[in-house]
Amino acid sequence: MKRVYLLLISVVAIVFFTACDGKTTAQVIEEDKVEALQKKVSLTTLDGDTIELSFSNNVLVSKELEGKIVLINFWATWCPPCIEELPALNNLYEKYGDIFEIVGVLYEKEKTKEDIQTFAKEHNIKFPITLGDQNFEAAKMFDNVQKVPESFLFSQDGFLFAKYVGVVDEKVLENFLEESKK
Repeated sequence: MKRVYLLLISVVAIVFFTACDGKTTAQVIEEDKVEALQKKVSLTTLDGDTIELSFSNNVLVSKELEGKIVLINFWATWCPPCIEELPALNNLYEKYGDIFEIVGVLYEKEKTKEDIQTFAKEHNIKFPITLGDQNFEAAKMFDNVQKVPESFLFSQDGFLFAKYVGVVDEKVLENFLEESKK
C-alpha cells in the first residue's frame, strides 16, 4: 500500500512539474513567426511586377497568388528538360488561367533581362518569369532546390500538393486542375 501511495505521489509530482505554462506556448508561436518572416522573398518578374511569397511548413502564402492553384517552377535556359516542358506549361496556363498560376523562377545568374526576354519570346512563354538574386533565396526556401526543372504545386488554399523533380507530367497536372474546378 505504501508503494502505491508513493507511486501516486510521484506521478502527480511529475505531471505538476512538467506541465506547460502559457509562456512556453507563446514562445513557440513567436519563434514560428520569426521563422516565417525569415522565409519570405520578393520576386521580380520580367515585366517588373513583384510577387511576394513565403513558404513554411509546406504552406505558400502570397497576396499576389492567393486563391489560385500555383506551380512554382525552377528552371534554366540551358536545361533541355526545362525547355521540353514549356509547351505543356504554356498550354495549361492558357487553358486554366482563371484558376491556375505558374511562376517560372529562373535558376541562372549569367543571363541578362534582355537574354531572358529573347528566350521567352522564342518559346512563347505565357506565364510570369522571375529573375534576380531573390530567385536563389527562393530556391533555398523551397527545400534547397539544386536541380532543374524542379516544381512545387500548391492547392488554392496554399497547401503543398506535389513536388516534381524533372519534367512535370501534363496529364497528371491537368487532371488535378480539372478536379479542382469541380
